[in-house]
Amino acid sequence: MKLVLDTNVLVSGIGWAGPPAEVLRGCLCGVFQFRTSPELLAELANVLRSPKLSAIASRPELAELLTFLHRSEHLVYPSHSLQVIREGPADNRILEAAIASAADRIISGDDHLLQLGSWGGIAIQTPTELLRRHPVT
Repeated sequence: MKLVLDTNVLVSGIGWAGPPAEVLRGCLCGVFQFRTSPELLAELANVLRSPKLSAIASRPELAELLTFLHRSEHLVYPSHSLQVIREGPADNRILEAAIASAADRIISGDDHLLQLGSWGGIAIQTPTELLRRHPVT
């Protein structure tokens, strides 16, 4: 199952235990196929530079995780720009990556995305909703 993970899921998965960490673990061990775009990785890098997240950004295992996230097989290059979510324009990058990768799910904690329910035939779920149907064992 191909997943596009929102930055909020990645940051939570990197920094804390819980459903986002379990989804990220599922991507790392091959239960799920991780997909992303250069724009989403740039957003992640920017968020990780926040002083509030300095404890996460200084973890030694972060370099290995970022190497995984940047693998060429995970990257897609969206060819269409969307303007579906006007209240949170950056959320459109998630939709673009999901369409470009033919993802099965978008995993997010963002209300703007979750309110859509799905986009282009791609379900939008929280980490908890995903794990309820597809547990990582």
